Amino acid sequence: MEGSEVAPKGKGWDEFAGIFFIAAGLFNLIAGLVMLERKSHFDSAGLLYSKLNVVGTIAIIAAVVQIIAAILILRRNNGGRITGIVLAVIGMTGWFMLIFVAPLWSLLFVGVYGLLLYGFTAHRDEFV
Repeated sequence: MEGSEVAPKGKGWDEFAGIFFIAAGLFNLIAGLVMLERKSHFDSAGLLYSKLNVVGTIAIIAAVVQIIAAILILRRNNGGRITGIVLAVIGMTGWFMLIFVAPLWSLLFVGVYGLLLYGFTAHRDEFV
């Protein structure tokens, strides 16, 4: 077949990771802003209610790091790959610790972070 190009093996993992981290970063940004501005949306009897300013600030910082990592990943920067690996390990660990609180979501996100780690490590040749 002339004119048809076959994508190299592993193509697309960087786009998947970049888009995932953009979505996660936007979610954390919105969650952090809500924690800082709208305490009324949270249960006052909740465990973290008294620390919403701290948790909200941490969520915003995490969002900025995730969005920067996403930009670097989509540019196929090796620093973005390394940042993605670190973020995936932290995310996987965090969701694993919540497995008894939210088993379905925990298994889902542990699996997604596992896929990200696979993409970053097995297809590292995509990053220059």
